[in-house]
Amino acid sequence: MVRLSKWVAAASGFLGGLAVVLMMILINIDVFGSNLFQKPMKGTLEIVSTYLMVAVSFLPLMMVEYKNGHVSVDLLVRFFKPSTRLRLIAFSSLITALFFAAMAYAGWNIAVKKFNIGEYAMGARFLPVWPARFMVPLGAGAIAIFLVYKSWRLMLLDTTLAPNDEMPE
Repeated sequence: MVRLSKWVAAASGFLGGLAVVLMMILINIDVFGSNLFQKPMKGTLEIVSTYLMVAVSFLPLMMVEYKNGHVSVDLLVRFFKPSTRLRLIAFSSLITALFFAAMAYAGWNIAVKKFNIGEYAMGARFLPVWPARFMVPLGAGAIAIFLVYKSWRLMLLDTTLAPNDEMPE
């Protein structure tokens, strides 16, 4: 299961990174086209804001959590025993999983509704928006599932997924 988590985390990070690269390429093409040829690339704003920013924000969430890259504040926790710290991280991971599960559920309902009506953005080009709506429940669902798994492992005092500074001595 750890191997599967690592693979899915790497895939989510890759997709987020790919979105950053595509965003950079599209914006540069648009800027060069505007400044050199007075012909900006139509639809850049819509593609970047509708698809790529959502992908950059939600798809790599699981990878960041897998690498323990999210912000954590441990003013008092650092004085606890290592086993207590691991269990507190497990508990907070469960609370966070509930939040992301709720986000995935709500996002899924919205995405299905927008899919059914065929939502489009009107701008320089007509662009279907509904596919981007599925990135929110996909990213939120992946991190929610991973957080439940991580919490279970930490409750068993398995340090495989623990932050490096939380390893028992």
